[in-house]
Amino acid sequence: MKLYIGIIFLVVIITSSTGDLDTTQPGSEHVNLNATAVPDHVTLSWVSDPMTTQTVTWRTDSTIGTGIVQYGKDRELKDNVTDCRRSCKPTENRSW
Repeated sequence: MKLYIGIIFLVVIITSSTGDLDTTQPGSEHVNLNATAVPDHVTLSWVSDPMTTQTVTWRTDSTIGTGIVQYGKDRELKDNVTDCRRSCKPTENRSW
């Protein structure tokens, strides 16, 4: 038991003496990830039951303020159009 308390005490001393652990590299705040106005990294997943929910995520550059998801059974996408502007802001996660 004394060994266990000693180890905990040692860990507390070591971690408290390290200060703020900043893991960011200098200049990495504004890294260009080559995002464009054309959506890429498109991902389809779900939040609960895959039969009744779906989540579509993508990335674009900061010039795009809104997004529209179009899906359907035919190539002309006449079945359904969901407008993201009704349910989310440009800066929040697009999840519905």
